Amino acid sequence: MSELTLSTAGINVAKRMLNATQRQRDDFAELQRAINYRKLDTETQYQIRDHDFGVRYVNAVEAYWRKEGRQVLAIHPDLLAEVRVATSAKVQPEIYRTIPFLSPMVVFADPPKIQSWSSEDEVVQVIGFFIHGRSHNERFIAHELDQKLNDGELILSSHDPDMQKLGLVIVTEIFDKETGNSKTFEYNRTSLDMSKSQSIDEIANGLVQTYNWVDMGVGTGATRQSRESFLRNIYSLALGSIMYLCSTVLDAEVVPKSRIQRAQGKQRKPIKLTNIGWKIGPALSRLRREHERGKKSIPTGRVMPPHMRRCHFRVVWTGSGRTIPKTVFIAPHWVNRHLLADDGPTTVRAVR
Repeated sequence: MSELTLSTAGINVAKRMLNATQRQRDDFAELQRAINYRKLDTETQYQIRDHDFGVRYVNAVEAYWRKEGRQVLAIHPDLLAEVRVATSAKVQPEIYRTIPFLSPMVVFADPPKIQSWSSEDEVVQVIGFFIHGRSHNERFIAHELDQKLNDGELILSSHDPDMQKLGLVIVTEIFDKETGNSKTFEYNRTSLDMSKSQSIDEIANGLVQTYNWVDMGVGTGATRQSRESFLRNIYSLALGSIMYLCSTVLDAEVVPKSRIQRAQGKQRKPIKLTNIGWKIGPALSRLRREHERGKKSIPTGRVMPPHMRRCHFRVVWTGSGRTIPKTVFIAPHWVNRHLLADDGPTTVRAVR
């Protein structure tokens, strides 16, 4: 992969993220011009105001990202494939404060595809997500939002000591399966509680159960099962990525400005791009292929056969007085590998 490709992978997806937020603003502005609110019933007016809240919230998060450094983190697809299925013990909520990037945009260099929640004829690409801080647990109604944003009481830096929740805006793009044409974007707003310790699975279960289903087309024919499956998929991508960003050893490479300028073109304020997992990701992929080849020669008996244990996160305490929690990323590894046949795969060493 050339240096320019290393740059363009993250930049191109970041452009899609920003195009998505701009399209949301344009579409809602057109909707407002076309609608005569006085002719609508109360329930429809409420739904439009709720959507208005979402548009202004996403717009505020993007504006904060632009103000706070325009950090973009491009996660390698091979690393993403591992962390999205990772497990963990209970995670201390303070660990979210250790993300070493300020309110970043996280993009997936090769956006994964999942099944749509609303139709079997659609497929969804998960482009990435914005990370930000929130200072209040309650959800404000639409007409209060502007004042709260102006007062700086809602959207905060992800490093702000007053952060009470870690906010996420996950952006997805919807495609027609048959034609491959883009149909629309979706913006899933959620937040991670800073008040209790939970495992990755417990966090995902809680987010699914408390999601505002009005945002996901209740009454359109979509089933609860399809909605929950969709949410678990996108949350696994976001949570796995966040846990890796909090890990003690992070494979992160800052892309030089010269490469960004060549790939991005002339911009008044270019982004700051960091590639995440571009060394360890391919190594994990080779390890995964090694595991698949090794399956062909597994002996039988009472001893547990050779198998690959999937990656997981373990919490350790660091810093003065052991007061700062961090995650340790445990890469996939073999159990009872010595029982494999002599002609088994070669060793893949960890990337440091």
